[in-house]
Amino acid sequence: MPSARPACADSRRCGCTHREPRSTRPRPLRGTRPGQHPAEMADDLAALLGHVGTGPAIAVGHSMGGQVVNLLAVRPPALVRSVIALDPAHSAHGGEAAEMPGQLARYRARGAEAAADLVVGAFSEGAPVSLRTAHIRTMLGPLDHVIAQFYAGI
Repeated sequence: MPSARPACADSRRCGCTHREPRSTRPRPLRGTRPGQHPAEMADDLAALLGHVGTGPAIAVGHSMGGQVVNLLAVRPPALVRSVIALDPAHSAHGGEAAEMPGQLARYRARGAEAAADLVVGAFSEGAPVSLRTAHIRTMLGPLDHVIAQFYAGI
C-alpha cells in the first residue's frame, strides 16, 4: 500500500496505524484480551495522539477504521480536528441487523471459511476475478476466532 507521507509531508505530520487482527498469532476471544473492540481501538489512538502531542488530527478510517475514527472524535474531542470515514462499518439496521446473530454463529463455527463465503456472495458476476480472489484470500488469512471476535465487536 502506498504511503500517505509523501503527499502530506510538506504541510502535515502524517502517521498510519493498522489493526492487529491480520496477524496469524493466536488470540483469545473478545472479552479476554483488551484492544480488540472499536471503542478500545479508539482509546488506544487517543492515547497515541496524546503521547505524540501533534495537536488536533485529521483522522481517516476505512470500514471498521471509519467506526474507530468516529469514536476517536469524542475521546476527547480536542484531539481530532476532523474525521474522514470511508465506508464506515457501523451498526446494522433492519434485515441486516436481524441476520447478525446468525452470521456471528457461522463465524464462530467456521471462522475464515464463513467470511470467505460472505465475500464470494458480495461480488457481481461482472467483477474481475482477480479482485474477488484477492478479497477471498484476505478473508482466509486471519485465524478463525479473530474473524468471530471482530464481528462481535462491530
